[in-house]
Formats: sequence, structure tokens, C-alpha cells
Amino acid sequence: MAGRHRRNVIPLPVLKGSSIHDALTGFAPQIEQNTHLGRRVEHALTVVAAEIRGWQAVAARVGDEIAERFGARALDRATEAVEALGGNDVSVGGTPTQPVVTATFGGEHHAMRALVAAQAVRDVTARTLHPSMSERFHACVGVNGGVVIRTHLNGSGVEFQSTGTIRMFAVRLHEFAGPDQILLSESTCRAVPARLDVLPIGPVRTNGDGQTSEAYVLRGLVADDAVSR
Repeated sequence: MAGRHRRNVIPLPVLKGSSIHDALTGFAPQIEQNTHLGRRVEHALTVVAAEIRGWQAVAARVGDEIAERFGARALDRATEAVEALGGNDVSVGGTPTQPVVTATFGGEHHAMRALVAAQAVRDVTARTLHPSMSERFHACVGVNGGVVIRTHLNGSGVEFQSTGTIRMFAVRLHEFAGPDQILLSESTCRAVPARLDVLPIGPVRTNGDGQTSEAYVLRGLVADDAVSR
């Protein structure tokens, strides 16, 4: 097992004399000096990370078996919601009783589509159970965007995309979000070509080193015609 897994790991920093930082930036200095090493392309994308909470309260009301069935339904609907808006690299992590759905949005209107998807995830999760029940499933969502780099190294066949910091802050935001809240990074707010109704909550730590970035609670948005169609 260990041998098979090891063959799937790309040893970093890949290029002799380079650093991990060089790898995360797509080996910009090396490729700029020698274009025969490979190619790198920068492009913008937005990451949505949504955690589904509330299983314990639901299970206390209807029992574990029924709660598991409805929890799986909530997860399926959340996944379908991000895929319907063009989400890529959709993955499910977390735990069975508190799963996390993560997706990336690229291309035209990527930030706007990510926000629409975030709202859809929140809404379908909340509607999983009958309205007569006070116990609910809740989506706690984080949205963050930025520029990523896709790098291809000639000769080695290695191609990768660095999205670690963008995804990391989206996850951090969903951890801070309360039930049915969508937290946005400042970069996401700037990237959306629409009027946003947001409430600033101040700086949020982006990593373990203590760096922070401004964050906002999304209260509403007005989609443009291009996204509405």
C-alpha cells in the first residue's frame, strides 16, 4: 500500500535548486529566465467551502437512522447545487455527521456563480426537513477567490495547479460562519460585478502564522442578466 501511494506523490520542489515557495508560485523566476523549462498560466477562480451542521439536533428528534438518511439527502442536494452552477473539483470531506463540500469556480463570472451556488447550498440544506420541524440542517459557507497558477514542466510530464492558500481561507471562513451564514473574503467582494449587501465582520486569520484578511457576511446580492440566464 505504501509503495503504491508513494508513486502518486510529486516530490517537491521538483526543479533542482528551487524551493517550496518556487513551486507554489509556479517556478516564476526559473521559467522567466528559461522558457524551455515549461510554461505557467495565471487565472482567477473562486472557492466555495460549505459545512453542513445540525445532525445531533436532528438525530435527537428523529433518531440516528432517519437523521443519517436526511443528512445524506442534504449532502446530495448541496453537491448538486454547486455542480449546477459549474463548480469543478467538487469534493466532500469532514465527517459523516458534519460533511464539508468544496468546489472551485473558474471562467466567466466565476465569483458571481460561486456566490449564487453558496446561496443555493444554504437554501437546499435548510429545506431538507419538513418546515414543521424546528430542528434543521444548516450550511455554514465560506467563499474566497484569487489568482492561481497552472504550471507544466517540460520533460518531466509534471503539471499542477496551486490553489492551497485560496482554498485554505475559504475553509477558514466556513469554520467562522454561523448557521445559514455565508462569509466572503474581500477579494471575492471586489470580483463580483453586482451590488452586494454585506456586513463587515473585521479581520479573520487566514493561517496559523497570524496573517489576517477582511471578511464579510453576505446578506443578499443582485445577479446580473448574464448569470441569471
